[in-house]
Amino acid sequence: MDNQLVLKKLRNAISVFLYTGLILFFSWLASWETYLGYLGLLILFFGIIFWRLKGIKFLYIFLFPLFIFTMVLFPQSLNIYNQKTAEYMAKIDSGKDLSFKEKASIYGLNFFMCVIAFPIYPEVAKESFYLMFKTEDGRRVFEDDFFMESQKIKDGLKKRASDVSWNMSEYVCGNKESRYALALNPCNLSIKKFENFTEITVEVAVTYDKKTRAVLVNDPFEIAVEEGLFLYLQGEKWLHPYKAIWKTTVEN
Repeated sequence: MDNQLVLKKLRNAISVFLYTGLILFFSWLASWETYLGYLGLLILFFGIIFWRLKGIKFLYIFLFPLFIFTMVLFPQSLNIYNQKTAEYMAKIDSGKDLSFKEKASIYGLNFFMCVIAFPIYPEVAKESFYLMFKTEDGRRVFEDDFFMESQKIKDGLKKRASDVSWNMSEYVCGNKESRYALALNPCNLSIKKFENFTEITVEVAVTYDKKTRAVLVNDPFEIAVEEGLFLYLQGEKWLHPYKAIWKTTVEN
């Protein structure tokens, strides 16, 4: 097969993947009734039309204004998001059911939080992603030693503590313990010694068990998550709690 044809097919495949992801993202923003969501879908719609009529280069031309509008309208979209989450929580607290669109917007929030958080906080992103799927026995085992870098875990190992917890303030992005607090708070720590190695296990309930407003970013603007919304989705069986077991071994 000609190399140029292969490159063309690859370029088209990447473009379709990119635009599909963008359509899903801006559709989700539109579900929160943000202007950015509606405008993004409009720009993508015309981008696809010009792509089919004029060629693939026009597809990427439309990405530039999309990027500009996203930067300009993001603060406004964040304000709308905060208003909507407050409205949803008030509706839930009053005993009313959320609509399918409202549930879908919260479900989408869980998914896109996983995608956005993965490069920085891969463990909590993985835990949140698996909330969307049922387990047979309510347990998932992950072979990973990331928690060994946490000072709280190190202190727990020294003290032979069985329980480790973090403060809500340690959730904030930039805190040296935020990666571990988000994924493990609170957790059970256990140590099993064998002849040639020691197995260290951290168990955490991946669930939402109370209504809490977790602040993830507070500068230059605040980004917070109302955990009560996900608690509601658990009750509706849209999200499925489980126990995450993180384990590693060290030589004796």
